Amino acid sequence: DPQGLLVGLGPCIGNCCYEVDIKVVRSIKNSTARWKEFIKPVRANKYTFDLVGLNVHQLLQAGVPQGNIVRVNACTACNSKVFFSHRASKGKTGRQLNLIQLLD
Repeated sequence: DPQGLLVGLGPCIGNCCYEVDIKVVRSIKNSTARWKEFIKPVRANKYTFDLVGLNVHQLLQAGVPQGNIVRVNACTACNSKVFFSHRASKGKTGRQLNLIQLLD
């Protein structure tokens, strides 16, 4: 039951830094009629993509209440000294660990 889900979206690349090409845009167009909310053109064949925004939209569409969705608004590329970022590190491999605990 989606009503009972608690969702935490951790740090990830933000729409400020997540640049994609037309192939990704086409895929997003196929996933939602509201794709223009999550894609912004920046130059020829390059667009920024709001990954977290699309994930929140999909969760809401699936029936997860807005109040059950928590997001960390930290771009890993902008904050690559704090978080690993594949794009900021030019493709080097790294790891992140997130822990969540529910308290009664």
